[in-house]
Amino acid sequence: MATLTSPRLRLLIRGLPALALLGAVALFLTARAGSQEPAAGKTYEQMLAGITEKSVEATLQVLAGPSMQGRGTFTPGFDRAADFVSDQLQALGLEALGVDGGYRLPYSLDCVRPKEADCAFSWEGASDEELPALGSGFVPMLGSQKGAASGEAVFAGYGIQSKDEKWSDYKEKDVRGKIVFAFTREPWADDAKQKRFEGAEPVKDSQLTRKVKEAADAGAIGFVFVPDVGVEENEDRAFLSAVMMPSGRGGGVSAVEGRYGYPAIPVMSVSRKTAAAVFGTDLAAYQAGIEKKKKSSLLKSPMAVTLAAGFEVAPAQTYNLAARMRGSSPAPDREREVLVLGAHLDHVGLGVQQDSGASGVQAHPGADDNASGSTALLEVAAAFAGAQPEIDVLFLWFSAEELGLLGSVAYCENPLYAHERTVAMLNMDQIARTDPKEFNIGGAWGHKDWEDFVQDQAKRAKVKIKIDFKDGRDLFARSDQYSFHTKGVPSLFFFEGHINDNPVYHKPGDVPETIEVAKMTQVARVFATCAWAIAVEGVRLR
Repeated sequence: MATLTSPRLRLLIRGLPALALLGAVALFLTARAGSQEPAAGKTYEQMLAGITEKSVEATLQVLAGPSMQGRGTFTPGFDRAADFVSDQLQALGLEALGVDGGYRLPYSLDCVRPKEADCAFSWEGASDEELPALGSGFVPMLGSQKGAASGEAVFAGYGIQSKDEKWSDYKEKDVRGKIVFAFTREPWADDAKQKRFEGAEPVKDSQLTRKVKEAADAGAIGFVFVPDVGVEENEDRAFLSAVMMPSGRGGGVSAVEGRYGYPAIPVMSVSRKTAAAVFGTDLAAYQAGIEKKKKSSLLKSPMAVTLAAGFEVAPAQTYNLAARMRGSSPAPDREREVLVLGAHLDHVGLGVQQDSGASGVQAHPGADDNASGSTALLEVAAAFAGAQPEIDVLFLWFSAEELGLLGSVAYCENPLYAHERTVAMLNMDQIARTDPKEFNIGGAWGHKDWEDFVQDQAKRAKVKIKIDFKDGRDLFARSDQYSFHTKGVPSLFFFEGHINDNPVYHKPGDVPETIEVAKMTQVARVFATCAWAIAVEGVRLR
């Protein structure tokens, strides 16, 4: 929620880190074992039987897994999550409504983003082939001051100066007048059992801004973050999790610079491959040596480095995912009715856009927010496969919800179906925590017939969980159904309720292991039953 075997198995595995997904794949296999291809014209009972706790949990483990790194919009983790969902939709045979025969439905946002003319990274003697490309091999960090620097370069371990941890990666004389390189996180960042540096919880001295400030105070003229393997597996990629922000939210270049609080030196990130070329060393071995010896060592580059950073407000493209199940209506496309079923796929990624790295670089898995809704929507799509609805059913996974409902706003400004032909929009966002015996449906205020409809469908689905229709008014404008509601589309918001009782909202602790899978599955069944009544049986919310 915003702040204010089968072809399916092969597609599940493709392109995702095998080790990270091993357990999830095994669970997925168990959940889907013995399932049959859906028969044409499946019944309601057959549809509902397809939504099981095992299946829901297996999909959730993938979408909230380590390889997705919190699914931040504009990040590689979001792209991996989108690829996973797209592959599942293709295996289900749902019609792709995106570009080039795919499910990605692109849209543009005006963003604070790197300005090519003001950005550079090079070192003495580098060939054109060795120089990294802007946007992949190097990027200025969002919030960096505009400027350039050229001079000697040193690699100062993690760039941490911490009295509490009795750790110092450099002395002042080591970095004065130099460009400092450092890994993004802290020693033993993935070791929960490690007593130093609070295990897997980042210490305050590993904050991005603190690292840069300490170096600048010591006289450094530039700072370069190098992603360690736990942040970016691909050695050709820089740290791409905080390089763009919608200008409407950030208020333009100057506001973003002030928001992040970096000192007045250029700050950027380069890939491990690029940094290894600059320092002529194996960085994996260098990092391992620091952790083995439990103390840092300074690397010096024999070549001077030049870097420059700058930003502008310019369009940047992202995308929603769109899949369709065509109904049996003989109406031509422009006159067809549609039911929209939605959930947002994005979360806050590694937390850098959310809090400027104030808690360190750490994955926010977003198992509840909103891998739960995205998972449930995918399971509903799988359950519906083979049905024969009267009207079209449009499944939408939105991006940039966490940045201000921007994905659903973009869709509603340029919809695939006219809003007057959209009979309803049902949305799921955070359906797997708080009270396991109750959830909330928002949007039915003043519509007793809508309440009765949902209650009837819950009884039909044999779901005993209590439904609250009173609360949630303060939350209704904070999720994607609101974008449709403002266009006059009847919209319902399926939500866990009592958000103040959720201790891991927008925190790294929102992990799959503590999800209420049973609650999530029951909400999905009520959602699917309501969708069935509307799309297959012709019920309308008036």
